[in-house]
Amino acid sequence: MLARTLYASALLLLMSACSSGQDELDTVEITITTSQGPRALVVEHADEGPEHEAGLMGRRTIGRHDGMLFTSPTEGVPSFWMKNTLIPLDMIFIQSDGTIASIAANRQPGDLTEVSPDEPVRAVLELEGGRSGEMGLEAGDIVAWTPRVP
Repeated sequence: MLARTLYASALLLLMSACSSGQDELDTVEITITTSQGPRALVVEHADEGPEHEAGLMGRRTIGRHDGMLFTSPTEGVPSFWMKNTLIPLDMIFIQSDGTIASIAANRQPGDLTEVSPDEPVRAVLELEGGRSGEMGLEAGDIVAWTPRVP
């Protein structure tokens, strides 16, 4: 009986350690300059391979002002899909100079259709589905971000 209890405790500890990986992502403060004024957000920052691959997959909710910023050291034409994603998302494609190139709004959970910008970008901001419209975000708006100091 003691062996089962120890095994179960070790398994729970291991599972919590594995699941905490996404909770440890750094956050960034984002300011988006729109025609209606600035919009401020604090989002998680995915800047490496495993973080890029996991993204928001498996999450059941994100906060109203939360999301995830995917950045790359170089420009490219990334491809995103909604495999294993449980919530609708807006994908905002951002050029190197911070200009929003395009927005793929309300991408639906589980949709395997690949979404890419028409031009090279350096970052992609994912927000709750419909949020970019509510905030009045449009192509041409300017996005700036800085690491958040704890």
